[in-house]
Order: sequence, then structure tokens, then C-alpha cells
Amino acid sequence: MSKTKKLIGQIHLWLGLVIGQPLFVVAITGAILVFEEELEPLVAPALYTSNSSPKGSFYPLDSIMEEVQHQAQDQVIQRIYLEADSSRSVLVQTADKLGDRHVYAVDRYTGKIQTYGLLHKQFFRVVLELHRYLLADKVGKAITGVCCLCFVIIIISGLVLWVPKKMRNAKQRLKIKWTASSKRLNWDLHVVPGFYVALFALIIALTGLVWSYKWYEGIIYYTTDGKPKPSLRLDNNTSAGSFGQFSVDEMVQQVHASFPFEGDVRLTFGDTATNQSIMVQKVNIETLIPNQGSFIYFDGRNGDIIKTVPYADLTTGTKIRRLVYPIHTGSILGWPTKVLAFITCLIIASSPITGFFIWRGRKMKKSKKRK
Repeated sequence: MSKTKKLIGQIHLWLGLVIGQPLFVVAITGAILVFEEELEPLVAPALYTSNSSPKGSFYPLDSIMEEVQHQAQDQVIQRIYLEADSSRSVLVQTADKLGDRHVYAVDRYTGKIQTYGLLHKQFFRVVLELHRYLLADKVGKAITGVCCLCFVIIIISGLVLWVPKKMRNAKQRLKIKWTASSKRLNWDLHVVPGFYVALFALIIALTGLVWSYKWYEGIIYYTTDGKPKPSLRLDNNTSAGSFGQFSVDEMVQQVHASFPFEGDVRLTFGDTATNQSIMVQKVNIETLIPNQGSFIYFDGRNGDIIKTVPYADLTTGTKIRRLVYPIHTGSILGWPTKVLAFITCLIIASSPITGFFIWRGRKMKKSKKRK
């Protein structure tokens, strides 16, 4: 082995040993999150599925807000989620005085609150917190960020190490020899699957860095738009009068009239202290490319439309940024890429384990030689 390849091998080894444990957690939780949309109704049916069968017209959102506000008391309503699937419940997210967020699931046909609780205690929220922050807030985010950077280096160095001295021996590294000794089998399980998913693992790692580093996210906008990331929030046109003098149902009707495609709707209520407007996003679910969101901004004091921003008018950087999530989760092309992302995550999770046994076996071999 050349000195260069030996150095690459040491980098690959020690980075793998250092980030092995957090990488395992991030990969396993990532595999679960791939099918979050499909598993949500099964894991928490009361939270995501309406109790009553889909029939008749939807219960007025204005009345749903009143019911939630009565139940939530001093909590402030922040968001409302309306999915295109008529069997799904209306989700209302609130925040209390301590900053804790709560979620209320409301039957969209009867207006009854089915269940509610703290957002950070919901199953998939816990999985997401593990995936991004290791349940350790800023410290966990820093660890997963470094872990993601190191994993990029591990993937690239692993590909270099995979290339044999003589290419005729490459065939041995493309197939697992199940009848081999446990040591050779472990080596095959580390090298062979890793080679096949290397490209997909690299894509997952590179897209994952967007959530870890603002400077990395900024590269997308500077290289495409030539300027920083634009703000998605707008201020109200009016500064006088009380908030809430509007109908949420009328807002949603205007959104559907402006964007007639089938899609999920999210209402985000602005911070009244800073005079922020209400942002309503509708995500088109009819297109091949997912996460195409169009926006309408409403004045939080009187409900007037401030600005309409269809998806076509978004900047190139914003459109690319919106693709990062479906690429990262494997939902970009539906089930085929989801399954591929799931398998890739499982192989990534197994790599620290098989890699550790390779290192341990070599260490024990050297120890025997010394004796």
C-alpha cells in the first residue's frame, strides 16, 4: 500500500471510530423518517386521522380556532395545517408563555378536538430531534454537523480505498462471499454494500449539511441568485387596529381560488409584536417534483391580501433550496427513491459496526504478533 493510500486509510479509520456512535443514531433515525408520512397515521391515529368518516362539508376553520383557543387558554395559535387528504385531521400548533409548543388535532368534519399534547413529545418529533440534535439542542446540532462533514470525507476516502491495486481483483469487491470466514464476511459487509450506496450516501450527507450550517445554505443562494437568502416573512400593511379582524375560512378560499391545484395548506400567523403578516403556503401535490409551494400574504389586522407569490416567481435559489428536503429524505421521486434512501440509511448505520470489528480484528492481530 502506498504512503498516500495508507494515510487515507488512517483518516478513514479514525474519523469512522470518532463519529461512529452519533452516525449510527443519525442513520437509524433517518431511516425511520424516510417513511414518516406513511407511518404517522399508524403511530398516532388520533393525531393525524379524523375520527368521523369523510362526508359533507368541512367544519369552519374560524370555529376550530375558537375551540382550540378556548382549550388552549393563554396559548397563542402559531400555525394551522390543512392536508389535501380529506381523511386527515386539522392540526393546530400553539405556543405557551414558556415557549413550549403544543399541537391540537381537530376532526375536520365535527370540529371536536381529538387529542392534544406537547409537540416535542410526539413520536416523530422525538425521532427528528434525535436525528438533528441528538436530544442535546445546540450541542447536539454541533455534533451532528461535524459528524456530517466527517462522513463526507469518510465516503470519499472509502471509495479511494475500495479501488484495488489490480483492477482484475475488483470483482471480489462487488460481491459478498457468504461462505467466507467471519472476519472476511464482516469485511465484505463493510466494503461491498458501502460501495453500492456511496453516491446516494454522499447526496444525503451533502444535503444534510444545509440544516447544520448557515454558510453552507448560503452557498445555494449566492451561486444561483448572487445574493443572500430572501426572507419569507412580510410586515402588515396597516399598523393600527386590533389583530384578528378577519376570517380564516375566507383566506383559505382565496388561496384555493388563486392556486386551483390540489395541495396541502399551511397558515403561519405572524408575530404581533413585530407586526408580521399572515403567510399562507399551498404546496402542489399534483406535480412530479415535490415541495413546490406558492404563497399569499394577508394583513393580520384586516385580512387584506398584501402579496401573492406563485411558485414560478420564486428565485432560483429558493426553488433549489426547496428541493433539498425531498432529495435528503428520498421522496423526490416517490416510493422508488424512498426505498433507496431507506436501504442507504440502514447500510450507513451498519458501517460503524462492521468498521469497528475490522479495526478490532487488526488490532488483535498486531497484539498477537508482538507477543
